[in-house]
Amino acid sequence: MSISANQLERIWQELRLHGEWAEGFSLILLFAGNPQAVDELRQRLADSMQLQTRRLHILRPGTPEALKMIPEKLLTAGASGSGPHWLECWHDPADPTSEAWEAARAECLRTLNEKRFLLERDFRQVLILVLPFSARTAFSKEAPDLWVIRSYTAQLPAGVAPRELQAIVSPSLKERHLHPPIGSAISRAEQEWQRLWTLRMPDRLDSWDAFTATDAALARGDVAAAEGIAKQVLALLRDRRLRNGDTPQALRDLSVSLDNVGRVESDLGQLEAARAAYRESLELSRRLREALGDTPQALRDLSVSLNNVGRVESDLGQLEAARAAYRESLELSRRLREALGDTPQALRDLSVSLDNVGRVESDLGQLEAARAAYRESLELHSILSQAFPQNPRFVAELQSVETRLRAFGSDASSPLSTNPFADRT
Repeated sequence: MSISANQLERIWQELRLHGEWAEGFSLILLFAGNPQAVDELRQRLADSMQLQTRRLHILRPGTPEALKMIPEKLLTAGASGSGPHWLECWHDPADPTSEAWEAARAECLRTLNEKRFLLERDFRQVLILVLPFSARTAFSKEAPDLWVIRSYTAQLPAGVAPRELQAIVSPSLKERHLHPPIGSAISRAEQEWQRLWTLRMPDRLDSWDAFTATDAALARGDVAAAEGIAKQVLALLRDRRLRNGDTPQALRDLSVSLDNVGRVESDLGQLEAARAAYRESLELSRRLREALGDTPQALRDLSVSLNNVGRVESDLGQLEAARAAYRESLELSRRLREALGDTPQALRDLSVSLDNVGRVESDLGQLEAARAAYRESLELHSILSQAFPQNPRFVAELQSVETRLRAFGSDASSPLSTNPFADRT
């Protein structure tokens, strides 16, 4: 998978969490410069909504004048919709009518900003604004009230990501990446982060840019470069926390940053340093859960943090500590499945937790406990691979669990449950 594809996978995972689990009005900003990347992400979200018998309401005004009418259209729609609203307020800079689109976009954003209260009171839906790259720095001035209440911001990769999976269930920011051998040229994301960093205006730096650059460096196999960026943004976020206090966004950004540090330290073989970073991130995830309650995102972030701790404890030979972390993560994954139902993400998260428990129980010599975890995981993997037979991730994970069960001398076949997605596609 290319660097652009890796970036889009990560953005998709974050977008899905915000888009599916938000309550009331929620604003998501996506900055784009490539129509194919926009098309890819829009289609993925539409497919995900269809699995839940919901609909992605797509607004793609064909003229600048139509774009100016969007705020009134949104408020007229109110809370009657059954899914997020996707509004494309961007244009190709090469378009000869780009100036007209620019003016219409600015007017649309000003009107939405003025009607923030009505959006929160009457609209009560997720609103995803797709904007041009050039609008990123100006947005906070054109729509300051909207900027303050945004729930998620991302910049889509300029490259085109191939549509490799029919159902995307990919690692989030807080999960591990696999990296190809080093050798490719430094990415644009890394170059842009270093340019911003050398300007020495820390209050204007966006941690998302650093996370993207870290992922890009890891994607091309340059762990040393990734370490440098990860530690730069960690210092930046620690300073912001001291100055601005423990807001939920500050805590989550810092938790993600610590996970990135833990990831690069682990890749460098510095396991004690990785454990320290992961444990601090886990503490922040627990604090976020206390502050936000048992929201799906808070529970999933905590579950992933526990998996990170469990993995590094296992690598250090601390199997009892690893088992405790994996078992707690498993409990959270079960709660998420109960709350969200049998979505692909909920099923895969639970299967991963069961795999982790099975592995550590096997290492501890508790073979019956390991077999039970693997058998339950096998059933979930079977459901997913049956529902999405063209998804290579699901197929490979099913085969991996089957292999583990055969090592126990256990029957690796699993009766396929009724496809929970069949009546929702």
